[in-house]
Amino acid sequence: MKDYIFFHNPKCAGSTIHTLLPGESWHNIPSGVEENLRAPLEANNTIYISGRNGSIITSNDGGKSWQIEASHTAESLRVMAASPDGNHIIAAGRRIVVMDKN
Repeated sequence: MKDYIFFHNPKCAGSTIHTLLPGESWHNIPSGVEENLRAPLEANNTIYISGRNGSIITSNDGGKSWQIEASHTAESLRVMAASPDGNHIIAAGRRIVVMDKN
């Protein structure tokens, strides 16, 4: 069964909501950031979400837990993309942040 993640929750900025059965039961999963999150990406079994003030979080377990990644910018990050092999991640807004999986 596929996991589903809903990451924009206006009442809980920075949190994600996770479900195994779409719409039947939802679980609030704190992300560790207080910023609004907006740009999801999945590459090589890792979920990346970026947001305001340079926020980037990652999950290696389908969204059940999150880790904060350093972006080295305070600019809002609005889009994310991965290289074809999934080893390089780009988050962009006014600034561009490149992350290596290695």
